[in-house]
Formats: sequence, C-alpha cells, structure tokens
Amino acid sequence: MQNIKIDDLRNENIEDNKHKILEIKLILDNPNIKMEQIYFWLVDFIRDSLKMDINKLSDDFTSSVASAFFGEMGQRLANVLNNARSLAELINTLTRTIISILNEYKQLYSIYVLYENLLSKNKDEAIASYTALKDRWVFYVDANRGAGALRNLQGSRFPSVVDLFFLVDLKSELEKLKNKKLIGEELYNALFNNPENNAPRDLNELFNKGIINRRMYNFLNNKLIDFYSWLENNKKVLYDRITLLKSYLKHELSSLLYYVEFAKPYFKFARKLLQNPDQPVDVVNAFETAIINISLITNQKEIKVKEYDEKEGKEIEKSYIPLYEIDMKARAIPTVVGRTDSYTRMYSFLGRIDIILRAYLVEKEEYDSIIINQESEDLAYITGLTDDYIKSMSDLILETFLYDIIKNDENLLKIVAEKSNAKSEEIKNDPYKIRWTKELVEELEKDERIKRALSSIAWIKKYLDSEKKEKKEDKKEENKEEKKESSISLIFPNLGNIIIWLLKIISTFGKDITSIEKNIKKKNIEEERKSIIEETKEKTIDTAWKIYMTFKKTFGMLNY
Repeated sequence: MQNIKIDDLRNENIEDNKHKILEIKLILDNPNIKMEQIYFWLVDFIRDSLKMDINKLSDDFTSSVASAFFGEMGQRLANVLNNARSLAELINTLTRTIISILNEYKQLYSIYVLYENLLSKNKDEAIASYTALKDRWVFYVDANRGAGALRNLQGSRFPSVVDLFFLVDLKSELEKLKNKKLIGEELYNALFNNPENNAPRDLNELFNKGIINRRMYNFLNNKLIDFYSWLENNKKVLYDRITLLKSYLKHELSSLLYYVEFAKPYFKFARKLLQNPDQPVDVVNAFETAIINISLITNQKEIKVKEYDEKEGKEIEKSYIPLYEIDMKARAIPTVVGRTDSYTRMYSFLGRIDIILRAYLVEKEEYDSIIINQESEDLAYITGLTDDYIKSMSDLILETFLYDIIKNDENLLKIVAEKSNAKSEEIKNDPYKIRWTKELVEELEKDERIKRALSSIAWIKKYLDSEKKEKKEDKKEENKEEKKESSISLIFPNLGNIIIWLLKIISTFGKDITSIEKNIKKKNIEEERKSIIEETKEKTIDTAWKIYMTFKKTFGMLNY
C-alpha cells in the first residue's frame, strides 16, 4: 500500500494528472453570517442532500493571548486536564499493583514448580527439586526457631548436623508421601534404592548400625518429621495463594481496563483544547481575535475498474474513490451570545472565512492511508497513555493464566511451538519462548480449559499483535525460445541448421500468437479503464461545482 498523506494531495498540481482534478477557492466576509451557519450548512448539504459520507480531518484554533476567549479556553482545558490527571494517577496505581501481583505470582509459582518436579520421571530433576525444598525449609522455616535451628546448632556443638539433614531421610515417612502422590516413584527409588549410594539413606538404618548416636537420631528425626509435615501442608497453602492471586489479578485487570477506556476521551478532549502555538499575522495580542481551521473530507461510493497487471500478466480489479476536501480558515471575533452562569460564556464567531474546495480521485488503498496517517498522531498519543500499559503486560498475563495448562498438554504444546517457531521441549522449559499473538490465543481457545481460563480476560486479545505472514513467491522467468532450441538440438543432433531453424519457427509460432492476444486484451482493458476513469472524473468535478454553486446561491454570493 502506498503511504500517502492529505498534504501530498494538496501540494499537487492539476496538470500533473495524479490525484487532484479540481481546486476552487472562495472568500466570504459578511458580518451578519456566523461561521457556525456556514459549517453546519456544508455538513447538512453534503450528508443529507448529496447522500455522501463526511468526516472531520482536522480542527484546531488559536486566539489572541490577551483576549477573553483565550482565558475562557484555558480554564476549560485546566478542568479537563485535572480529570485526565486524576485518571492517569489511578491507572498508574493499578498498574503498579498488577506488576506487584505478577512478581509475587512468579515467585510463588517458581516454588510450586519444585513440588511438581517431585513427581517427575527424571530422577535428577526430582532430586534437585527435593534438595531445593529442604534448603528452603532450613533457611526460611527452621531458621526462625531460635537456638534450636539447624544453622545455629551447626555453629556450636553439631557442626555436621546440616549436612546430615540433607543426606538422610525417614523411609517410612517418605513412603507415606509417595502413597499420597506428593513424591514420585523415581524420587523414592533414587533416594533409597540407588546402588551408587555409599551409605544408607534411611535414618533408622543409620541408627541401628551405630553410625549415629541416640541424641543425634532424636534430633534429626524430629526435624525430618517437621519438614515432611511442612512439605505436605505448604503445597496446599501455596496452591491456594496462587489461586487467590489469579483471582485478585483478574479483578485488578478488569479495573484497569475500565479506567483506561474511561480515560481515553479525557486525554483526547484535552488534546483538542490545545491551541495552535503558530499564530499568523492576523492574530494581534491586544485584539479579540481567533483563527479557526477546519478540514472536512467527504467521499462518494467506490468504483470498481479493471486493469492489466504487467507483472502478473493478467486482469485485476482496482477500486477508486472520488474524494472531496473542504478546507476552511476563519478569522473571527469571538462574540458572547449567552452565559450559563456568572463565569462560563457561550461564544459565536463572526468574520471572514476562506474556503478551498478540492476534488481528487484516489485508489482505495490510498484513501485508507490518508485516513490512517491523519489519525496516527492522536492515536499514538492516546495509546501511549492508555493501551500501552496493558499491551506491555499482556505476555505476562497470558503466561500466568495459560502456561500451566499448556505445558502439561502435548497437543497444546505442539500448537504453541509451531506458532512460536520453537520446539515443544523449549516451550515446556521456558515460557518466554512463547510468541503470544491474537491468532495463537484464538487457536488455543478451542480447548475448553483455555476457554475457561480466559473467560474473564478475553478482552486481552484486543491488545495482542497479529501474525504478519509475508508470502514471497519467487518467480523465475525463463526464456522459452532458448529452452525449445536446446530440446530440439538434443532430439535432432545431426540435422542441418536449416531444418533446426524451421523447427524453431514452428515451435515459437504459438508463442507469438499468445503475445499478440495478450497485447490486444491489455489494450482493450486499458481503453475501458480510461473511459471509466474519465467519466468518473467528470462526475466528480460536476459534484464539486454543485457544492460550490449551491453554497454561493444559499449565502447570497454572485454567480458569474
């Protein structure tokens, strides 16, 4: 799509034969006609009488610094900005809360993964997680027990007590945990049935063989029982906390979305109340003067035209849109016409208005580009203050609610890996490998579990990027005459040059006819296109003149 702006069309000359086909200017300076009358007449006439779509491209104003109008607009801007600022502060607070929730969730989930790994089929992974949980218990639970803590005893009378705690277990107690599905068979066998173990793992066996004394046995026995109890209960507590955090996160996200949508109009209105800092010579500080610039854009229905594509070598269809721009610039005196209270005034505008009417004929893609480019500045400004908050957190949010389901399902893993250009094993070990897109989430939603998990945050798809699949087809053009020549020479290697020349003429005769047929078809399509384009241009110009002449007649201007 060609990137084109309305300013590019304005700067064209009609003689260039590009887009602009007409430009008319008129000046109305009547002290009895208000600018509002002119504006609304144009809007109503185009929309109601001509039945065309009409939109506002731009709308800005500036006024004398010392004027009453300038002060009034400043007060209104301050009121809107105060509301916008309050909402922005609330959005910031909610965002910080959500980030804190996500960080806490990450920490809790990293611990919960250790519990899940106790059931792993990989014995090394299971042992590493079991040792990590013992370490957490020693440093975060047992350490709070004062003088009786393992770390405190290690520094006094029992220097090897911490090492022993990590090296021994109670076989009977771990068997109970295995039956409760808290640890897996692989971990249990790795601890007690591993031929590589040089010493017994079971604490009772160590005591019976006289390796440790009664005092050490009693002490370690109590510590291990406390650890197993914590291991069992803490998993339930951890799971409940994670579930509660998810619910709290959903609540805060819904609140954030609500206030973001509520704040958008305030940010937009505040921007519209900003006065243009570039003041023309018409604006004098001491005068009561205002300059108002309004651009309207209106279009008729698109017209389908057949064209010939040289690259593809075939007929294609393009859409053209007759486009009209009405550019109004008013130099007016803001006149008070009423008051709502002792402070707020209602203004009307009297003065000179310059109107430029331009007519264009543009392609559908060019029209879309004009609209997008005209809105891009405001969109970037508003989304930077609102949507970007949610968009930047969308990956973490989806990971929080969906990753647990995905990593335990081979089919979902396969879908995610394919969409993210990664391997299933990579996705299973690293959630950051997932490339969250709108299409991926829609594909995953076919699974009922994913659908339920997304039930209250389905709106997040609005903030995700779409996949951009660029299909590049490499087309190699080959010289058919050379191919045919080489094939003929292979079949008849001993024939003379004359016979080969005759065969070449025969073999290329069809190609020449095809080329002629293509040229005839191309010429017919181009003639038909030219006829439709010229007819459309004439109708577009007629409509522009109709707007011009009706305007002059309505407002009592002379027609020549």
